[in-house]
Amino acid sequence: MGDDARPPLGCMIHDLRTTLGYSQSRLARELVRLGHDDTVTAHTVSRWELGKRTPRAYSLRYLAAALDVPLAVLEDAAVDRRSFLTTVAGTVIAPAVAADLVRAGFAAALDGHPAVDEWSAMLQQYGHDYMSQGCGRDPAAPRVGLAAAAAAA
Repeated sequence: MGDDARPPLGCMIHDLRTTLGYSQSRLARELVRLGHDDTVTAHTVSRWELGKRTPRAYSLRYLAAALDVPLAVLEDAAVDRRSFLTTVAGTVIAPAVAADLVRAGFAAALDGHPAVDEWSAMLQQYGHDYMSQGCGRDPAAPRVGLAAAAAAA
């Protein structure tokens, strides 16, 4: 099933899980660790994400805690997922991107360019652009664009 065919809640669970760097198995283990009954598995998470099953209210509480989002976000299927994810992009994605860039050696390659303010603006724009693309976008693709922009600066 393509990302466009996913139900809003399934897409939201998928996006939040992958943003945290969790596999379906890791999310299932986190749910059990938080107190969800031990019947939740990676297969359960997959079925939620694909819309084959809908998590019950009981599971939504644990999902909200494991995915670090307010319960209302998961309860409201009509929530504008792009708007919500764009809002949290800076706090979740920017540190990961910064770590990736430092690890890849951009600090040395930049040699003082761009200035800190320009770099901050680039990261903020990256987070916004990344989250505005929706769950159908390849998460690795924006990094290439950001890396190219940094190298060109």
